[in-house]
Amino acid sequence: MSDADAYAMNIAYVVLFAIFVAFFFIAVYIHTVVHEFGHLFGGLLSGCKFISFRVYKMMFIFENGALSRKRHTVGGAGGHCMMLPPERADGEFPFVFFLLSGSLMNFLACVIFYALSRVIVVENVPYITLFFHCLIFVGLPIGLINIMPIKMKKNANDGYSAYLLKKHMDARQAYRDTLRIVSGMTQGIRFKDMPADWFPAPESIDNTHTAEAALRRFDLMMDNHRYAEAREIGEKTLEEGRNVLSLQRYELACELLFIEIIGERRQDVMENYLTGDLLKHIKSYKYHLSKHRLVYAYEKLISRDSKKASAALKKFNKLLSRYPYAGEMEHERELIAVVDSAVRIAMSTG
Repeated sequence: MSDADAYAMNIAYVVLFAIFVAFFFIAVYIHTVVHEFGHLFGGLLSGCKFISFRVYKMMFIFENGALSRKRHTVGGAGGHCMMLPPERADGEFPFVFFLLSGSLMNFLACVIFYALSRVIVVENVPYITLFFHCLIFVGLPIGLINIMPIKMKKNANDGYSAYLLKKHMDARQAYRDTLRIVSGMTQGIRFKDMPADWFPAPESIDNTHTAEAALRRFDLMMDNHRYAEAREIGEKTLEEGRNVLSLQRYELACELLFIEIIGERRQDVMENYLTGDLLKHIKSYKYHLSKHRLVYAYEKLISRDSKKASAALKKFNKLLSRYPYAGEMEHERELIAVVDSAVRIAMSTG
């Protein structure tokens, strides 16, 4: 083989690898959409009502009777379809099929892609079969990873959630209440204006869903500006919640840090919360109003850096136009006002 032939072969390998990588990322995106549509269809077949549909940063909700496009993301989850379960006299609701329908749709799509790869032959398009095989190669693991009961660091997957809800009555109730609350949030209802029985204090925080219930009760206290009670709930959840996910821990740490900033501002307490991992969490959640509000509070009251505080406030205001939860927006604006009030008090006392 001549040097020219060897060079041409190496180029061909590089091109083939680049095409495979491109196909891989396209396949991941396609199967993420397929997975969430699976949850949507599974929820509708189970009698659930649509709350929201998200793929990466793009999110859809019903707003004022029409489908509205928003921008939001949650770390560790490429997509999320949320459905409100039907109300039943016995308090039960369908959840197994809804939770597993995303993976089932991935598996069904793989069967379809395999059939297409055997039927469709396009002359002069040598990579069409490779693309179908890549779709299968990606889809099967996505389906398996989500359907097998696995508790990951940041999130509990669909299979693990189904297992918990099947095993624990309190987890089922907490899951239903969370969906009720999220549904209310998309309709612009604030936590403090929702029914109080949606925010019960969990008897024990022994699974990820009861931990979520504790977080929602924490949010209720924050919305009512009952910061001492919120702090008590948050600290208890962090101390006693063995099964609290790292994502839930970071969210609580952010809010407990905020309470400290607008309150006593004890240096040792703030340093305890403000770890390197929490800073990474704050930066990765740039589509959440609460993170820009936290940075604004820190820069105004602790660093006293007006330039950075203004930048955080600018990001906060920019995010408002595409934020999916109108009730949360009103609450967050109030907390910005709380920070400003704390700044005025700090300035007046020297």
